[in-house]
Amino acid sequence: MGLDQVGLQIVAEGGDAKEAKAAKKIIPLRKRGNLLLCTLVVMNVAINSLISILSAGLAGGLLGFACSTILITIFGEIVPQAVCSRHALQIGAAVGPVMYVMMVLFYPICKPLAFILDKCLGEEVGTIHTRTELRELLNIHVKHGAIDVETGREMAGALKYKDLLVRAVMTPKEKVFMLSADARLDYRTVRAIFGTGFSRIPVHGASTDDIVGLLFTKDLIFIDPVDATPVKNFIQVFGRAVHAVWPDQPLGDVLKVFKGQRAHMAIVRDVNSSGPGDPFYEVAGIITLEDIIEEVLGDEILDETDTLEHVASTAQRAERCNVEATRLHLLNASTTENKLSREEASAVAAHLSANVEQFGALSKEAVTAVVAASTVVTLRREASAGAAPAAADYLYRRGRVSTACTLVLTGRLTVAAGRDAFQSESGPWSVLGADALLAAEGAYRPDFSASISSDQLRVIRMNRATFAALKPTVDKRVSMCHSSSHYSNFTHLEDL
Repeated sequence: MGLDQVGLQIVAEGGDAKEAKAAKKIIPLRKRGNLLLCTLVVMNVAINSLISILSAGLAGGLLGFACSTILITIFGEIVPQAVCSRHALQIGAAVGPVMYVMMVLFYPICKPLAFILDKCLGEEVGTIHTRTELRELLNIHVKHGAIDVETGREMAGALKYKDLLVRAVMTPKEKVFMLSADARLDYRTVRAIFGTGFSRIPVHGASTDDIVGLLFTKDLIFIDPVDATPVKNFIQVFGRAVHAVWPDQPLGDVLKVFKGQRAHMAIVRDVNSSGPGDPFYEVAGIITLEDIIEEVLGDEILDETDTLEHVASTAQRAERCNVEATRLHLLNASTTENKLSREEASAVAAHLSANVEQFGALSKEAVTAVVAASTVVTLRREASAGAAPAAADYLYRRGRVSTACTLVLTGRLTVAAGRDAFQSESGPWSVLGADALLAAEGAYRPDFSASISSDQLRVIRMNRATFAALKPTVDKRVSMCHSSSHYSNFTHLEDL
């Protein structure tokens, strides 16, 4: 009787095969709860009475009373309860057939009693826990090692997140990156968006309390920063809906909104009734699907919206953001610098090492040093639009000696290759003439021609002589640094 139906059902569907088998044998018997109870009680009273009568008849008086008390207490109560409390499933499954026989024998007596109990007490449901009790049950299981800490935290988060309010997890307006509808999507604005790392940007009107739309970062693929498209015109094209919630809404309701509307972000609106004037609506902040997931998981997902406390993590994120912004800066057609910064050289080196076979065998430091020593050249097309390329427009001529490798940053090249001079275009991050860096002096003759096809072209020209001079020096320096206990990275030519 100490095994309720809920507990037996949990064990029956559990992972231990022996316990599950025993529980499945007990469940049909346990479902007849009151009949089983009456049978056990009648049997227990009958046996105890029999022991008392026999003890009194054999010993008589006080001695019989003492003997019956000792026998009933030890063998009828203490020993059975101690054993069954630890091996209830095994014992219950073993004596199941015996109990069926006893229930049949005592049926005329026990059935009427069980019927009365069923009518008076109702159906036995078993132990059902509240959310608070379930969380405490999880804590106990985690404490005793039945559930690992992370799993326990996630299960507890799933139980409690619906009771949390939006105001407890939202990002305050002061920390939200917004754009004005009057802003223009030029290079500076696009770089600012890219630098934040956000995928959705709220757009406000005359004030930050007037949210007029959402700008999805992925939509920026359709714009050219040179056109400086107004934000208000751009967001009207896609018509991204803005969803609003209230600070005192439970997270469970907000999650339903996100699922129903297929949204990932909502604006948190609140009523400002402070001051002498009439109450008005204001933006209190934003809440995202990720905020809710963090509460369900019971752990923080470190991303661009979070303030990191660990110095190492902060440094890693800062470095990642710098590299991403640097790569975007390389694509700015309006820049006029003829040398790359340390960060820009490192970003270009990463691209070359990963995508250009001739650089793959070199250390990153060697590639970075070669890039840093190279010159950034800005060229303009001499020939007019639609006309054949002028002589000055060619960077490579088929069959003519070349000693430079070219990486396109902005603009386009027309490449004519093969016997039929098949033409194709090469844009940003395209690499031409990489074999010139590995060939002997004057031995590389390209099998293609490449000419400027855009009005302006910005490229990095890596010279064979610089490559040959720096490669062994840098590789030797890197080897020495790896063997030293005080290893330090260097990416600048001045470090050599």
